[in-house]
Amino acid sequence: MSFGRLTAAVLSGTIDTSVALANLNFDFSLVKVEAPIEYKDLGISLSHHRSKEAENGLAHITARKLGALFSDVAPVAPYLIRAYGLRESEIAKSSKFNPRGARTDGIFMDHIGADGTTIWAAATSGNAAISIHLLACMLARIWTGPEATSIWVELVAERKRVLSSHVNSGDSLSVASMTASEISLTRDQLAKWDASARAWLLTADSAKELPQKQLMLIVNNLGTHVDGKTSVYDSVLNSWKIAMTVVDNLVSGMPQSIHSGAILLGLSSWHLYPDLLLLGDSTKSVQQEDQLVAAGGIATIGLENKLSKGRGIHWSLPLAHLRFYGDPVIVTRAVGSHTAKLSIDQLLLVALGSFINTWITSYAELETAVEVLLRISEILAHPIPPEHIKNLGEKIGVNACNSSRVAAGAIHRSLTRQAPNHLQY
Repeated sequence: MSFGRLTAAVLSGTIDTSVALANLNFDFSLVKVEAPIEYKDLGISLSHHRSKEAENGLAHITARKLGALFSDVAPVAPYLIRAYGLRESEIAKSSKFNPRGARTDGIFMDHIGADGTTIWAAATSGNAAISIHLLACMLARIWTGPEATSIWVELVAERKRVLSSHVNSGDSLSVASMTASEISLTRDQLAKWDASARAWLLTADSAKELPQKQLMLIVNNLGTHVDGKTSVYDSVLNSWKIAMTVVDNLVSGMPQSIHSGAILLGLSSWHLYPDLLLLGDSTKSVQQEDQLVAAGGIATIGLENKLSKGRGIHWSLPLAHLRFYGDPVIVTRAVGSHTAKLSIDQLLLVALGSFINTWITSYAELETAVEVLLRISEILAHPIPPEHIKNLGEKIGVNACNSSRVAAGAIHRSLTRQAPNHLQY
């Protein structure tokens, strides 16, 4: 049966819907559309492997299917979609945050750089798919990988159930919606969709470090919830729609009053920074001067909850698909400055602390460990001749235990091996 005859038959109601869907003789998930011009620089900046995956691979199929599944409920936000494309293209063009792989990188060449796979997959799948990617960023910002995947599984299952109920009731639906009710998406596909969005957040957070930290500090002081609904499907869709609608208005230059934590979650996930007016004991104006937000797009925030101040924005949901058996698990997650990921420098400090902890056998040796850290700080802050470094262990004190001296020697070898030329023997 040709597609034209099938469409006419479905619209005229002359054949059973399930038969119509069974005879739909092309895979719409392989169709590629022209990406908005604002996303073109991002597409060009992707590695060959990621570009191929986004345009013709599993990521593209997932984007198309999710876009079709949620097309009827996806918020319309043209200003937000345009600004988001420009911001992500700006980040992707940076060689600092999106380095290009070289032959010297060997088998990792195509995996070097920022992972913008899902963004480009969504951009080549239509505006509904871009909106779905924005939702993926919101979920990845506040939930862990397994939790976000569980939410996606439930969203897909419930959306298919809703569409199927409309079909069975004889409600008027587009062919695309009826086809979407038969869509199949595996848990693995949804996990990869989430993982790519999660990876992009790490890159974009680094690229927009200063405004992002400022926003997260403000969010951390508010203490409000994202949504109070207990149904995963209703809560997520409601938060998604509110966030996209309000941020779209802000980007277009319309001042908005922030009345939901969902909006702040969206702003923290999409790396757009409108000027803020903070209401409280005193009114504070925060000028972020984001060129992608039109003049007048000021967000007024007066959400501070004194009982939960310092908790950031939090979200509680009963996750039915987090485990393979048993009742839904009530999970609460928060996002704020206290939940931020460690930087590389912070990770190195954690590693140093873990190393020193291996030779502290009693509380009495804690002072020795602190002295070691202070000496290391002095060495790194000021050029010190090698003989001073060599005597690091002796300077700690004659009463330091043998394990302390061994550790000091190890630190000395590490420092002299990695020190600049003027500090090496």
